[in-house]
Amino acid sequence: MLKLSTLSALVLLSLQCVPSTLASDAPEPAPAQNNGRGFTFAFKTESSGHLPKRAYQPNPNLRPLAAHDRRQRRGFQPLVPGKSVERSVDPVKELIANNKILDKLDGLLGKRGSSNHAGSTGPTLKLNQDLDLFGPTVTIGTPAQKLNLVIKTSDPVSYLLLDTLKASTPTFKYDASSTARRRKEKFIFKGEEGLETFYFTDQLALGGLHPFSQTFLGYKTLPAGKSPEDIWPMLVKFAGQLGLGKRDKTTVGPTFMEALKHAGLIDKMQYGIRLDSLPAMTGSIHFGELAVSASTAALKWSQVLTKYKDLPFTIPGDGFIVDNHLITSTAGPVQLEIGSRTISMRVETAKALFAHVPNSYLDEDMGVYVFECETTHKVGYSVRGQQYSMPLKELLISEGPKGKNGVQCYSKFEIIDNTVPEAEVTIIGGVFMTVGPERRVGQR
Repeated sequence: MLKLSTLSALVLLSLQCVPSTLASDAPEPAPAQNNGRGFTFAFKTESSGHLPKRAYQPNPNLRPLAAHDRRQRRGFQPLVPGKSVERSVDPVKELIANNKILDKLDGLLGKRGSSNHAGSTGPTLKLNQDLDLFGPTVTIGTPAQKLNLVIKTSDPVSYLLLDTLKASTPTFKYDASSTARRRKEKFIFKGEEGLETFYFTDQLALGGLHPFSQTFLGYKTLPAGKSPEDIWPMLVKFAGQLGLGKRDKTTVGPTFMEALKHAGLIDKMQYGIRLDSLPAMTGSIHFGELAVSASTAALKWSQVLTKYKDLPFTIPGDGFIVDNHLITSTAGPVQLEIGSRTISMRVETAKALFAHVPNSYLDEDMGVYVFECETTHKVGYSVRGQQYSMPLKELLISEGPKGKNGVQCYSKFEIIDNTVPEAEVTIIGGVFMTVGPERRVGQR
């Protein structure tokens, strides 16, 4: 719902608090860069997140992903435990494709969170104390082994790279943990010679929470003598993944969120989300942000539905807000997904949203919204009465010619095809939230 990008209408959140995003399309990989924290990432961005100062030309190639394309991007899912399935593709190539965190990173890498969740009181406790969303530091096993794990919103599987692999960074020492317990379920890829995995449970602790039992898929060996760097080129600084997705028929053991509930650490199947927006099309999402209070009833969690219209997460939302004013008829499920570059919303919704912003209008010829360059208005979204907003100015990309209302700036909103009755507006950029069909909050 805000800034530029993560999961068919838009919602903007805040420079300090925002959920993240529905995906349209991920960027092509660019040469890798190092973010200064030992994590290498690569994706294309315009210089400092802005386009050159020239008339903005709509990109005819920008289109929302079809449902089946989004499903293909959702990520690695396990097979039915104990069953083997014929695979028609090279297993290593498939692992690389399905675990391509690279095209999911945009909008999620960035600064550490520091401020409280909107509406909360007192200091907060986050799942991530040391690193960004993509690098939460956790402890696993007895004695505790400190490891960095990736958070994957769309996948229910939590997995660990074991020390039997030849990795350049720390991995999990299964045999060294006295609380590790192997499970009987099997994970089999037929024809993948050399790939050996097994399920196990062990104690997991993070973000100051008490340890609780979590099920992991352990990678003992990889196909064809591959190293973790070959299979997970973006994850070489990490020891595995925490899967926060909703369970499916292939899921073994409790999911991460189920384990939190079973351990009494949360009182409902809910999900805390906060996003810090950053310049240059990047941002950082924080999951499970908790109030310091020991009472589970006081935890600041936003309810999340999963797999809405093939998308990993949705949050019932009250609607768009402009300058703290809730726009009617814009309520609906906020859809979340990791790292999208473009998002869309219905033109009628966009017109309703920006009708409340003075001196703004839709340039039908250019196919983009144009605003006062120095606008001071804020736009955002409301979730359960909590408003998340950010300066509208941050959504402006380039200065245009001087018009009747003075110098105008082109926005990151583009009409895809205004000849279609239900044409959509594409949001070009990094960290956004989206809403689905307009409906009353709580309606399924």
